[in-house]
Amino acid sequence: MGFPMPSPRPVERPTTTELIVVGASARAWSASAARAGWRVHAIDLFADRDLAAHAASATRLHEGYPRALPAAVALLPVAPVTYTGGLENHPRILAALARDRPLAGVGPAGLRHVRGPVALRRLARVSGMLFPETRVSPRGVPCDGSFLVKPVASAGGSGIAPWTGTDGAPQRTQPRCWQRLVAGRPYSASYVIATAGPQLIGVARQRLGAVRRGGPPFCWCGGMSLPAHRLPATVVAALARLGEALWRIDGLRGAIGVDFLVTAPSAAVLIEVNPRPTASLELHERQCGDPIAADHLGCFGLSHRSPPRHPPARPGCWAKALVRRGHPVVVDGPLLSRLAAWDAVWTHCDGGWPALADIPSPGDSLPAHGPVITVFAHGSTAAAAARALASRVTIVRDVLDATGPFGAVTRRGAAASPAPRLPTRTASGTRPRWCPDRSP
Repeated sequence: MGFPMPSPRPVERPTTTELIVVGASARAWSASAARAGWRVHAIDLFADRDLAAHAASATRLHEGYPRALPAAVALLPVAPVTYTGGLENHPRILAALARDRPLAGVGPAGLRHVRGPVALRRLARVSGMLFPETRVSPRGVPCDGSFLVKPVASAGGSGIAPWTGTDGAPQRTQPRCWQRLVAGRPYSASYVIATAGPQLIGVARQRLGAVRRGGPPFCWCGGMSLPAHRLPATVVAALARLGEALWRIDGLRGAIGVDFLVTAPSAAVLIEVNPRPTASLELHERQCGDPIAADHLGCFGLSHRSPPRHPPARPGCWAKALVRRGHPVVVDGPLLSRLAAWDAVWTHCDGGWPALADIPSPGDSLPAHGPVITVFAHGSTAAAAARALASRVTIVRDVLDATGPFGAVTRRGAAASPAPRLPTRTASGTRPRWCPDRSP
């Protein structure tokens, strides 16, 4: 039985600073809201340790996600609700949440203007962007891998695969489409769509396709913030027009993400619009230092005068990666202690911004090929950030696998190297050995 579809309540200015954050992963958005001074109650699939550390309450919803969300939210204090990734594909859930709580996010009415091939093709046309050839039936679609089969209601690249004529699941009921594979570099653009107009927050290069990293193909596995001027001028102009087009859509407000490709002739190809806060936002937040959740909530009339709490801005380039393993990972105390030692060193180097995030709890058993932990790195240039990230990911993998020179034991069974110590600067100001512009 589906949820009723009432019109969402207009958001009212709250009398407290309570806020509810829901989604598949609420950690990043909850942290942003907490830095803006909100008292956060979060519900997601993980309730990771760092989420629990900055939220007033963190609930792991094991069964019935997302259908059980309205009942779980009903147990929390009366407060506005904001949502993160994946819930844009469940408008009935959002309508049910909006029935009893102010919804500080795009509601069902706004979603239909940016979800699905027809809406995206229209947006691409008015923005001067390209859109891949897309079909709603496999009839006549080449089976040579030149097309992708993908869920219409997708998130994070899950469920996308080359089309070879069959995917081994003939009884699928989820709507799908078949889209021509386009060669190009994947990017994301982050906007805040306010009543006064759109603002392009930043652009990030995306890391997709995690087969060699222990994950499924085409899934999102990280990204790197880049200055917009690094893109061709034609692409920057197209993004500006796209922002204006998004701003003119009724019901579309707040933090919005856009996935696009840049092809060899410097053309922009629109892939997807994510009408909610995206995983790339925290990269831009570390650059500017301001909690972007405050801007998003302000678009819905939600603000208060509590001073924001956050580390200072760290210009340059920020990179992040989701670390996956091809085997199950059992989390215990020694594993977490070793990760915490590295986290302390890297966080110190990065000006106080956490280097590790989405940290599991003791006793968690994480399945193979799923995300285990998120790693961040900063660099003065994109190349420096990429080197630092690669170095940190290698160390984290060694720790998770209990192998290699940085793991709990080496492959020969010898004792591990001692835990890292916090770096100190020399009198001459030399960069510490473990800071991000130098690989360990």
